[in-house]
Amino acid sequence: MSEQTASADFALSQRLNDEVLQPMKEAFIGKEEVIDLLGVCLVGGENLFILGPPGTAKSALVQDLSRRIDGRVFDYLLTRFTEPNEIFGPFDIRKLRDGELITNTEGMLPEASFVFLDELLNANSA
Repeated sequence: MSEQTASADFALSQRLNDEVLQPMKEAFIGKEEVIDLLGVCLVGGENLFILGPPGTAKSALVQDLSRRIDGRVFDYLLTRFTEPNEIFGPFDIRKLRDGELITNTEGMLPEASFVFLDELLNANSA
């Protein structure tokens, strides 16, 4: 990595901290560790699994982070009856009649910057 690239990466990380993560820490008292993890995963391009009881700001944190960085959120409450097309999008029926299997992903998980799947442990195995 060049010195110039490292400097740009540091500047971007500093901006993320100053403009996004710190204000979130002020808004969500007691959630500093989770917010730091959100930042690390965001920078590293990794996923984060947040497990906790209802009412502990899990969805609010994801919604707030996505709003602050203008990301698209896919938020869905999973049940044992949830089907894959509810998450990934339905098949385009018109295309299916023509023999093409095309999924309409508009507004669905594949197009989201952030995904919040609520009650993940209650979902079916499909």
